[in-house]
This record gives sequence, C-alpha cells and structure tokens, in this order.
Amino acid sequence: MIVCSCRALSDAAFRATLDTERPDRPRTAAQAYRCLGQRPDCGRCLRTVRQVLDEARAARGTCCGGACETAEELARPVPMLLAAE
Repeated sequence: MIVCSCRALSDAAFRATLDTERPDRPRTAAQAYRCLGQRPDCGRCLRTVRQVLDEARAARGTCCGGACETAEELARPVPMLLAAE
C-alpha cells in the first residue's frame, strides 16, 4: 500500500527501515524518511507512517528490537522542567 503519495513510498518500504540490526534504526517518521533517502513533502502521510512503524515494532514485541524503551515507556508523559527565573 502506498503511504506517501508525494514520494510514492509504500508501507513495506517504511517497515524495511526497521529490518536492520543496526542500533540506529529509525524511531521517528522523519528518521525513517532519512533512511530511505527521502523527506516528506506535504506531510499528510506522517501520521500513517508513525502508525506503520508502531505496528511493525509491536509485531516484534519491542519498540526498536530491544534497542530502546518499550512502547509503554515511550507513551508515558514526560514532566516538563521549567527554568528557574
């Protein structure tokens, strides 16, 4: 299925960016685009790209094949630190 019509990139292409054993596998849609030597044009596909990457990671059982936090840890809100005035 074509995910990015501007660049004619399929969900399989984005899933393939996660198939490497390298520790610098993409964690974001922008990183996946860079792995493919591309960048988004209109940006309408970014939500779908993130979903494709999330589903591929979930199928593996971890966020990044064991190289990073689990999806649950990444989903937790991070408290904001305010600079002292």
